[in-house]
Amino acid sequence: MLSRSKLSLVGANPPEKAFWTVDGRIFHNLFEMKKAFDEMSSETYLYHANRDKNDFDKWVREVA
Repeated sequence: MLSRSKLSLVGANPPEKAFWTVDGRIFHNLFEMKKAFDEMSSETYLYHANRDKNDFDKWVREVA
């Protein structure tokens, strides 16, 4: 069984666990993710979350 680290709410996760958005933003924890949502364009959001996929959900599930 693979060991997985918990996604940090405010601390920095390792760089390989960061989320990179299509517009170049990078977030490393849930606090940064929430902030990114507040500032993200609709186009960027829909690129990552649409009827075919949800990269945000996948990231949280894989890193958490």
